[in-house]
Amino acid sequence: MLTTEDINNVCIGWSNNSHVQFFTKILSDPRINNICICGVYYGRDIAYIKNINNYLYNRNIKITGIDLFSDDPGADWEEHKKNMTWEEFCGMPSPTKEKAENNLKKLNLFDNNITLIKNKDSDFLEQTNEQFDFIYLDTAHDYNTVKVSIDKGINKLNNFGIIGGDDFADSSTWGVKSAVEKSFYKYELIGSCWYTNFRDYIK
Repeated sequence: MLTTEDINNVCIGWSNNSHVQFFTKILSDPRINNICICGVYYGRDIAYIKNINNYLYNRNIKITGIDLFSDDPGADWEEHKKNMTWEEFCGMPSPTKEKAENNLKKLNLFDNNITLIKNKDSDFLEQTNEQFDFIYLDTAHDYNTVKVSIDKGINKLNNFGIIGGDDFADSSTWGVKSAVEKSFYKYELIGSCWYTNFRDYIK
């Protein structure tokens, strides 16, 4: 099994051991086999999920990763910073589909069950005909982006499906906490990650 450090050394990003604990909890349900990751960046979360599954469960999971894969400003960036590049804004390079795929290949985690798609998460969730077991939201963190993605995502979940995401907070331009609380009566937290079975807890 790869260590978290092994993955982090290849896939730059912000996720950490608490995300590993979160994904381990989600994957412990044997029904979670078709997964949608909204916000791929350089592939770190997908690598975590594949690594956990390979070591603990060995199921034939399918992962669809959605990302703009561009240097466009995030919807949650301050207005006066939206003329910046990713490098200027956060000191990190902008995401590319090729780099994310190559990172997963370097870790021997890429296979035919992983599909990376260049698209806006809400557009993909509105247009896809797939039904997912788990949808993970980690793109822009402003209230509107998260709320729209939740609203569209819950329509693409199987009956037992789980929806969740990262960065459960409201600060400055972020509104993840407010969007989750507006959408659900109840949710669970693991570190900064939230999740719920929407059919139990939707308002």
